[in-house]
Amino acid sequence: MVRSLLGLSAVFLLSGAAHAWEHLDHESFNEAVHPHEHAVGAYLRSDDPGNAALEAEWNEAKAESSVPFFSVDCLAEGEHRVLCSPKHYDNANLPIISMLQHGELRTTYPGPRRASAILQWINRAKHRTTTQELTASSLSTFKTASEAACVAFLPAEPTSDDHEDGHPVHSALRQHWEYIAEGTTLGGRVSLGLLIDPPAQTVADESLGHLPALKCWTNQEMKVGHKSAAAAATAAIANNPYVKANKWLSREGSHASKVLSGPDASDAGVPALQQFIVDATRPVIGELTAENHEEYLNRGKPIVYIFASTEAERADLRSSLSKSAVSYAGTLSIVTVDPFALPELQQKLGLFDPTPRPVVMTRSQLGAEDDTSTGSDEEEEPVLAAPQRHEGAGLVAQPGKPVGVLVQLWSGNIWHYPQDKGFTVKELMGWGLSVKIGGVKPFRAADPEWKWPKKEEQKTAAAVEEEDRGRHDEL
Repeated sequence: MVRSLLGLSAVFLLSGAAHAWEHLDHESFNEAVHPHEHAVGAYLRSDDPGNAALEAEWNEAKAESSVPFFSVDCLAEGEHRVLCSPKHYDNANLPIISMLQHGELRTTYPGPRRASAILQWINRAKHRTTTQELTASSLSTFKTASEAACVAFLPAEPTSDDHEDGHPVHSALRQHWEYIAEGTTLGGRVSLGLLIDPPAQTVADESLGHLPALKCWTNQEMKVGHKSAAAAATAAIANNPYVKANKWLSREGSHASKVLSGPDASDAGVPALQQFIVDATRPVIGELTAENHEEYLNRGKPIVYIFASTEAERADLRSSLSKSAVSYAGTLSIVTVDPFALPELQQKLGLFDPTPRPVVMTRSQLGAEDDTSTGSDEEEEPVLAAPQRHEGAGLVAQPGKPVGVLVQLWSGNIWHYPQDKGFTVKELMGWGLSVKIGGVKPFRAADPEWKWPKKEEQKTAAAVEEEDRGRHDEL
């Protein structure tokens, strides 16, 4: 009877009627999550000040999704802490959102803490294969159903006479494409599809040129409960002369696109394909995450970081500034940042760390009174220690008061945006011009930590491709 009641309680917690952070414990987790083919879980630290903002987005996504949602408090005492074991998750990076399949980890969410982005990831992640096989009729829906989508258009499967050394022509491109979808974080951030033997009309309509071809689309940022894009931002991009003249972008109704075709596509290795996807799907103003930060650094362009404490503020900033930002897309990166998601970044930029950081230690290191260590050479199970709050830690971006930082990557110079200025296009551009002509001294000059690329030896593209090919062979 007790077991049945626990099961009913857990089912209620997974339903949309429950409060988002009514966490499952170890037993209710087994009862409620294992029976489901797919379930989405948030693994949290209960003392994280960013939980309230995440909870609002979590509730929105939960209300729209047919997949069960659950949460786990990784600081709570008890047997269920094994669910948050460092063997499965890096506790220092909590919160973590994951999809489970019958209770087993399937994939981890690599995107921003935004309801619409979480929902798009769920729709991709629950497919048995991350790369979706399309038809000419399903293409139009696929390319507009998410904020970023890419499709590999491949010729018909060859006959035996078209093989080279026993391998079908273009099979390597397909294998590379599927590896990116399954084995990299791009598969969780971008919808990736395959269309085999597209009709001639589709090839012409999509301006593909020669097969094989790759094409990516970026659509207006989506909002939960809203089917259409924001008309103002769409018009701002469509009417901007930069877009019409820039070889990277073309307009097709409400979205921008980029094509790679012929030998450029068929001869591309994994690194080149990844870079194509990154470049083609980069939004005018991006959302910074741990997964995409290095991509912005690798661009080598100056970066404007805008920290804002709520998703609503960050969304408004991306929308209101995109009209101006599109004119500078080729020479400047502008990103909004969730200060709770990347607290260490703020310290590196000369700002405050808004959250206490957790520490992963062994029980003997913690000096726990109930330490049961036997003194053997066996590796101790790591545990999550209480977070340590640093003296003077405080929230940099208050509601209604974003904080901006400009980093010049080639020099390592860092400028802090004046706190008495607003984030209007006029004020930002005026300040930026003053920086450009040397009228504003950097907050920190020639910081070696921010010179990019780093001076240490970098892997060559060929070495990276060979490494990726080796990993693919193991799959």
